Amino acid sequence: MLSASQDRNPAFADLYTTDQQGGNKTLMIKNEGQTLRWVLAKNLTPQLRFNWIKADMTRLLVMRDSGWQRLIDVAAGWRCQTSGFHKGE
Repeated sequence: MLSASQDRNPAFADLYTTDQQGGNKTLMIKNEGQTLRWVLAKNLTPQLRFNWIKADMTRLLVMRDSGWQRLIDVAAGWRCQTSGFHKGE
């Protein structure tokens, strides 16, 4: 199983793997403080990462064989939906 936990730092969450009962927690991905959220694939591996890069900008990164790569930077006021990015009201 996969879980997010703020045990290491209450300001942001890291990703951990656990057994079925929630025990044997092992750090999978350490959040250095910039990651706002992850999007997981069906096999529960992180595929997208939303990183805060400054007050008015979020960076989307995609996991490739070579590691995390920048996909797009999104300015504040834009919403990410399944149909794409839309300017907020």
